Amino acid sequence: MKHFNFSVGLVIGAATGTILSLIRFKNGQRLGQPLQDQSQATQNDINNLKKALNNFQEAKQKLNDALPAGKKTSVELENDFKYYQMKVDRILKNLATSQQKLSRNFSNNKE
Repeated sequence: MKHFNFSVGLVIGAATGTILSLIRFKNGQRLGQPLQDQSQATQNDINNLKKALNNFQEAKQKLNDALPAGKKTSVELENDFKYYQMKVDRILKNLATSQQKLSRNFSNNKE
């Protein structure tokens, strides 16, 4: 009995689907065409989302691969900055000392 009910339901569903697919509106579109268009648009959106996720994963991996090199570069730049800062401080100190000596010599020569 279960197989008979299933078979009858299958036949009735197939017949109904066939009949509905033959019905057309005045503009020539079939009954299920808007649903089919929406289904296709949804599939396209899903495919675009999958592509975007794949691109995101690739970009994330590239960023993770580049982070150690970027961190190393950042540390090198920081060390260079500290070195040049010490060098500039030493030059400024020498200039201040020279300026004081010149001021004293100028004052001594004036007297």
